[in-house]
Amino acid sequence: QDGNQPLAGNVSFTWSALGVWWIQWADLVIEWIKAQEAKRAGMIDPLRQFSQKRMAQSWRAENETPEMNLTAGDYYLADYIDGQPIDNEAKRIMAVDVQRDHFWCTIRAFRVDGTSRLLWAGKMLTVENLRALQQRQKVHDKLTFIDAQYDTGATYNACVKYGWTALHGSGKDTFTHTVNGKTVQRFYSQVKEAAAPNGGRARYIFWSNEGIKDRLAQLRAKGSPVWEYSKDVPHEYLKQINSEIKREMVDKTTKQITHRYVKLHRDNHMWDTEAMTTAAALMVGLLKEH
Repeated sequence: QDGNQPLAGNVSFTWSALGVWWIQWADLVIEWIKAQEAKRAGMIDPLRQFSQKRMAQSWRAENETPEMNLTAGDYYLADYIDGQPIDNEAKRIMAVDVQRDHFWCTIRAFRVDGTSRLLWAGKMLTVENLRALQQRQKVHDKLTFIDAQYDTGATYNACVKYGWTALHGSGKDTFTHTVNGKTVQRFYSQVKEAAAPNGGRARYIFWSNEGIKDRLAQLRAKGSPVWEYSKDVPHEYLKQINSEIKREMVDKTTKQITHRYVKLHRDNHMWDTEAMTTAAALMVGLLKEH
């Protein structure tokens, strides 16, 4: 046999693990349940391997769509259009993803126990629109976080002007902090500063793409009332928060197999803003690392 090509004159067959006596069905059920749990958390490879190696089934691209079997919270975005607080609200966080000629934005309010409620989700066209939204929704300047990977200079200028905090996604898994004389690892860096083109110093922080998105996937899987979205949430929001999956990758440096989030064939902007929100909530102590 040469690769996947059978020898001429030979016929090959595949069959499911259900048809062999030495594999217990109970073991297959447990493996399938674990694969489904991994898929809900955004990791698709266990289910792909189960389907191909255990069930002898072909793998289709549509199988890679993350599941989101969540029920909307019992509220509407319109209930909070002018910044009305949720019950027992502690802080609210606004996160912005920067594109060439527009922005994507989400606003989420948190309680002390870490439960949260989405209050706004959608597209904005100008920085001035973002500022007006932030003020109407009563989000504190420092708790307005904006991605600075694209058009960094203009983003830093906005941060200086309005007191916002810039964020940079990073491939690093953790960052070193010193707490009470001890070294600890966290999913975000210490606060740094950089000179903005128009003058002044912009505040910015790095966040771990993998670690934070794992934490967000856990929250998304729990759903309401831990992590809520409204009955009237835009359909685009639901599409975008199901826009990435975790796949096996080979690290170019170590040659070791690792798992990384990769984008599906759809926009992922509000998945990114929710990830930034999760990072910010960890920074201010509204969420725990694990």
